[in-house]
Amino acid sequence: MGQVTQNGDLYTFTIPIENLGDYNDTNVVVVATIPTGMQYNGFSTVPSNVGTVTFNNVTKEVTWNIGLLQVGQSFTLKVKTKIIDITEGPFTLTATVSGDNIDPNAGNNTYTETVTVTTCAPSAGALGNAKSCLCGNLANTDTLCNHGITEFRLTGSLVNLSNSFNIETDGTYNATGYVLNPSMPASFTYSIWCIVGGDEYETSGPATVTIPAFFNAAFTDAIVNNNDGTYTHTAIDGTSVTIDTNAYETIELNQIVASTTLVAVSLKDNYLVNDSDGTVKIITLPDPSTLGLAAGHTRSITFKRVNNYVSPGGIKLTVGGGVQIDGGSYFDFPPESKTSVTLFTNGINYYIK
Repeated sequence: MGQVTQNGDLYTFTIPIENLGDYNDTNVVVVATIPTGMQYNGFSTVPSNVGTVTFNNVTKEVTWNIGLLQVGQSFTLKVKTKIIDITEGPFTLTATVSGDNIDPNAGNNTYTETVTVTTCAPSAGALGNAKSCLCGNLANTDTLCNHGITEFRLTGSLVNLSNSFNIETDGTYNATGYVLNPSMPASFTYSIWCIVGGDEYETSGPATVTIPAFFNAAFTDAIVNNNDGTYTHTAIDGTSVTIDTNAYETIELNQIVASTTLVAVSLKDNYLVNDSDGTVKIITLPDPSTLGLAAGHTRSITFKRVNNYVSPGGIKLTVGGGVQIDGGSYFDFPPESKTSVTLFTNGINYYIK
């Protein structure tokens, strides 16, 4: 009894013939049938060139015409086969012999030989790809199952791919329309499964396929406000263009609050001033020449009192260095409660709107 493990294995059946009778026999013929799942792959005789051998591709029968078989004479036919469907195993070959003489012991005129299938898990190789395209075929680079049916299956989670993305069992895939963010790489993992009869084997994997980003993440089609009256447009290809709108620039509100202490002196921070002690608080504005205004641009600043004025305190706005506020060296903030005052500068002096 022989053994095979996978498709492509070769096996040779050995069919012996001997005349055990008391008389020579003529027109001796041996007929053997190739089992399903096997392919006829040739023959030989021992000794060589005994009779003639033919094969019928329809009936899968091998016919060995020996002719004369003398008393005590023995020959051997070797039938070569190849496994083409391992799932059909075990494989049994049956051969019968006949001749002109009447055989009183016909029970030994039939020969059988069985080939079993060993328990051997299939193998395969999943390689993955670190720089794949949107579409491809995993079977082009991976090692398919050495026997059984090869299937490619997704394993694990998808990265930057919609949940509806999938791969075909033959290894083909197409990620067109499934990438969520084209400026980020996308990837998926898969394994190779081998199907042998009713059994399934995950023989290799998981392996990862990565689709590189289509665009550099820094190249976004966006417009950025430069806060100086200009805007910068950066196209997807990285080309940048600055647009000068020659417009007024508005800064965030600055507040004068008569209930807390001064905590900041930056132009863009809130001024928190407490004048409840009856003294006059002076807020010094930055020199307009230090604001970095573009030519022909102005900057406006709004001061807002958010609670009641406390007398006899007060608040003065000044600049210093000879810079004027609306023609004067300082400006008294009006004593009325919840008053708003807006100033603007052209980079030289301040003016009250």
